[in-house]
Amino acid sequence: MPCRSLIIAVLVAALAAPGGCRSEDPLEVPRKLAFGDGRYALIRPPHWKSMELEGEGDIELGSTRTEGYVLVVVDAAADLPGDANLDGYCENVVESLSTTPPDQLESSEREELKVHGMDVIKIVVTGRIGGLEQAQGWVVCMKSHDDFIRMVLWSPKSDYEKHLQDFGAIVLSTRELDD
Repeated sequence: MPCRSLIIAVLVAALAAPGGCRSEDPLEVPRKLAFGDGRYALIRPPHWKSMELEGEGDIELGSTRTEGYVLVVVDAAADLPGDANLDGYCENVVESLSTTPPDQLESSEREELKVHGMDVIKIVVTGRIGGLEQAQGWVVCMKSHDDFIRMVLWSPKSDYEKHLQDFGAIVLSTRELDD
């Protein structure tokens, strides 16, 4: 009996100790988010949450610490012209990004890569994005077997460097899910 009392006392002390039994804030841990009718997923970084953004996306995220945003949209390849390709798709996304004339949205670095077997184009853009006049971010276009995926990841130009790690993690975590 004394042993049982000792175990209970130790458990009570551990639970009462600072940090002994803390519930994790769901925003503190990365979270897998499915999108595109469950055909795709990405990992939401810690301190990012779902929020309504300008435009309609399959996923709309914002940083809870600084102004950083992500909008993800899946477009079925079957709904696009038969000759649609990743280059043309990405060009159209960049052109339609802003309500300002396209020549006020500057694109610079362009990178082609593969992410989990999908062809990807990443373009760095600066200008008016998602209601921010002085924004900088990425337009990322992906091609899966059946769809095109567009991601716009942006922040105020002054905070751009702070978000590069999270932007990269979001893009590199994006994958097509097995049936």
